[in-house]
Amino acid sequence: MQVRFTVFDKDGTKLHETSSWQSAERCFNTYCENGGWVENQKGTVVAGKKFVRTINIAPTWRSILPVLLAAYADGTATGQALALEELKRMAAIADGCQ
Repeated sequence: MQVRFTVFDKDGTKLHETSSWQSAERCFNTYCENGGWVENQKGTVVAGKKFVRTINIAPTWRSILPVLLAAYADGTATGQALALEELKRMAAIADGCQ
C-alpha cells in the first residue's frame, strides 16, 4: 500500500494530497503557518495540530429559570426539591458576583 499524505489548513480545507512526505511537508510549511495539519491515509495526524470545534450548549440562567420555576410550581416533590436547590445555588453564585 502506498502511503498518502493530505495537508489541511486550520479550517479543515484540503490543500494538497501527495505520496511524498517532502511535498506534504513543503506545502504544510508554506501554507499552514497559522495552523493546520497533515494526515496519513489512516487519518492519523503526522504534523501540526488538528483543531476540533466545540459548540457550547449549556443553558443560560435566563433560559433555565422558567424550567426551574415550572418544576418548583408543578413538579413532583423530588422535582420541587431539585429546583429549589438549583435556585439557591444560582442565587449564591449571583451574590458572589456583586
